[in-house]
Amino acid sequence: MKTFTFQILHYRHDLVSGEFVNVGVVVYDEQDRTFDRKILQKHTRISSFFTNLDGKYFKERLKEIERAARKLCEDTTSRLEGQTLSQITETLLPQDDGCFYFSEVKTRQDVNIKAALDDLFARLVLKHIAETKTYTTDESVWKDLYKEYFDRLELTAKLTTHKIKTQDDEFVFEHAWKNGVWNIYEPVAFNLQDVQSIKNKVYKWVGKIGELAGASEEISLHFLSTLPQKEDLLRFINTKLTSVAQNSSLALQIISEENIETFVEEQKKKMLANG
Repeated sequence: MKTFTFQILHYRHDLVSGEFVNVGVVVYDEQDRTFDRKILQKHTRISSFFTNLDGKYFKERLKEIERAARKLCEDTTSRLEGQTLSQITETLLPQDDGCFYFSEVKTRQDVNIKAALDDLFARLVLKHIAETKTYTTDESVWKDLYKEYFDRLELTAKLTTHKIKTQDDEFVFEHAWKNGVWNIYEPVAFNLQDVQSIKNKVYKWVGKIGELAGASEEISLHFLSTLPQKEDLLRFINTKLTSVAQNSSLALQIISEENIETFVEEQKKKMLANG
C-alpha cells in the first residue's frame, strides 16, 4: 500500500449560506511526483438542484481547471519536484476564486494512484451529488435529469405516446417509438427517502411487468432510473425486476445516469438504422 495526498474540488453556489457540492478530486504521489485528477464535466447533476445555476460559467470554469490539470499530468518530473499538493493546486486555482476552491490536503492509502482516484471520485463526488439531490417523482426524473440527454441527440421529438392494452388493463407510456418492437423509456425514481417506499414501488412494477407480459405486442421496456446507494437495495431492485421480466416475453433494461450517454447514443443508431 502506498500513501497519497488528495484534495477535493468544491463548487460553492451561495457565498452567504456556504452551500456547496464536490465536483472533483486531485491526487498526488509526492515520492514519484505523479499527479492525477478527476473533474466533473457535466453540469446536469448540479443544475438539477441549484435551479439558478449559471450553467455556461460553471462548465467553462471546470474546463479551464481540467485543461490546467491535464498539463500537470503530462509533466510529472521537473515542474512538480519539491512541491506539495497544496502548492500544485494553487497554480490551478487562485484562492480568491470565490465559487471554486480546494479542500485542505488529506491523506489516503491505496494500491496505486488510479485506484485511489477512482474510489475517491466515486465516494466523494458522484455519491455526494446523488445524496444531495433526491428525485421524488418520476416526472422530475425525466424533466430534470434524463430529458437533456435525449434533447442533445435530437431524439425527444421522435418519441410518441403509446397505449398498451392487455387482457385486463391498459397502460399509457409517454416516451416510446417502434422498430418492430415498442421501445419504451419510462422514468422511475427509486432513490426515495424511505426504504419501504422503495420496496413498495418495486412490487408495484413487478405487478405491472407481469401484466404487460400478456400484451399482444412485443415490448422493450427501459427504466430511466435514479437508484439508491445501498447495495442491498440495489440488489433487491435488480433481482425483483429482472427475474419477473426473464419469466416473460418482455425485455427489461435498467438505466442509470452513469450509463445514460452510451445508452442514448445506441438508441439513436437504432433509430437511424430504422429510418
